[in-house]
Amino acid sequence: MSLAKPVWTGLVVGIVVGALFFGFSFITVFGICSDTSFAQATFPYALIADPSLSDRWWLALPIAFIQYPFYGMLCGYVWLHKRSLLWLCILGLFVAHVAAARGASSRLETLHYQLLRQAR
Repeated sequence: MSLAKPVWTGLVVGIVVGALFFGFSFITVFGICSDTSFAQATFPYALIADPSLSDRWWLALPIAFIQYPFYGMLCGYVWLHKRSLLWLCILGLFVAHVAAARGASSRLETLHYQLLRQAR
């Protein structure tokens, strides 16, 4: 079974967008400043899986790699079958993404609190 053109287009767009976001997130997280706020906003599911980015990296990395291609393929599928629902699909993805970002923020806050307690 082959994928339709809108689904392939969504997949390619998702790969490109995800790669750009991943590259910038990698630089900001593992650079000199080590700021996770951009990664938290762009890859919340990966940070929910592993907020430290070192304990369960083998789980967080594939989640980060498939997140945006999945978004693109889902939008392509909706575009193919029911174009009138595309904006509803985008809104649903946005709401789920923001909810996940809040969850990632909570997980990171808990991790930082635990690290601070261990340092004392």
